[in-house]
Amino acid sequence: IYTRTSSENTCQNVPMMIGKNTTSKAAVMFRPRCKLWGCPNCAKTNADLWIMRATYATHLLMEQGKPLDMVTVTSHEKLSPAQTIRVLPGAWDKLRKRAIYKAGRLDYLALPERHADFRVHIHALVLCQFGRKWWKDNARECGLGYMAEDKPVFSAAGAGFYVGKYLTKQLSIACWAKGFRRIRTSKGWPKLPPLERAEGWEFAIVPKNESVAETFHNLRLHGYSVYVTDHKTAWQLIETGELIS
Repeated sequence: IYTRTSSENTCQNVPMMIGKNTTSKAAVMFRPRCKLWGCPNCAKTNADLWIMRATYATHLLMEQGKPLDMVTVTSHEKLSPAQTIRVLPGAWDKLRKRAIYKAGRLDYLALPERHADFRVHIHALVLCQFGRKWWKDNARECGLGYMAEDKPVFSAAGAGFYVGKYLTKQLSIACWAKGFRRIRTSKGWPKLPPLERAEGWEFAIVPKNESVAETFHNLRLHGYSVYVTDHKTAWQLIETGELIS
């Protein structure tokens, strides 16, 4: 069996991978994600995973009786757009340390947003409730703007929407500096639970001295039903057991 999906969902930055199930004699060939924000195919998946993580973390924390706030801090009005980017990491670090000093601990997920005028603001889900005035006064003293917002989070879905709203707007922006962190989290911010490892499957990269066509042909010669697809479809087929049923 040979199938192929649209190349729109296929990352071209990494070599082809082979997944084989020796019991069912099923094989799947796909390009895994490079995970780079600069890759049009992987950036959307990155955003989706971060939205999921924000939703999951908020749900988990709210179940534990820990309220969160949505905080927006603006950039200093006297800085140029380029300066707002250069100042942001150090200014956020100062502000973060002040929040830790006040609360004893600060868990957060923060993401910068670049506006149409190229000025950068920062939005964050924070596990504290300081109020708008605290953020406004302290952000200013740390080199950021004098405007700030602080609103409570009412639901996990709302938190996911909040993160998705600002994150997906940035996907088309290609002018972030190399290495610029689009998402910043504290060490204690909850992670998504690990996926269960698919039993009976082994994975390897197509050897450099072998073409994809040769690998495909060799798998067929050894009795495998081979599926060639994109990474999302590949993992869906593996995880649902469709290839071994």
